Amino acid sequence: TLLAQSQMAVGTNASGGFAITANGIPMSAGTSVIDSPAVPTESKLGSNQFGLNLVANTAPTVGRDPEGTWANAITTPEYGIANKYKYVSGDVVAYSPNVSLMKKFTISYIVNSHKDLRAGVYSTTITYIASGRF
Repeated sequence: TLLAQSQMAVGTNASGGFAITANGIPMSAGTSVIDSPAVPTESKLGSNQFGLNLVANTAPTVGRDPEGTWANAITTPEYGIANKYKYVSGDVVAYSPNVSLMKKFTISYIVNSHKDLRAGVYSTTITYIASGRF
């Protein structure tokens, strides 16, 4: 399993809180795409899989739980399950229902591949958009 992680921090004074969406295509090389599970799924060696979540994991060991004292800024349920990964472009991955000071989220990425995966240089760009809700 290949691993990576990134971090983002968000806070808002918007009375309706905020929402963060993840946008972009999964890992691909030309027309070959490594599929992403649409529901939270465990990392599966030997299968084509690209997924992410926003919590600490032990299988494989990657990521951290959200950091910050504001309990109202949270991950969405499907992206907040340890050791389960998914990715659907446009999904809300974290949100707050009202005003929130800064909270830091660590995004964990996993990539698995089947032995018959077409050779190529696989890459992706995921863009996170944080929007205030007024």
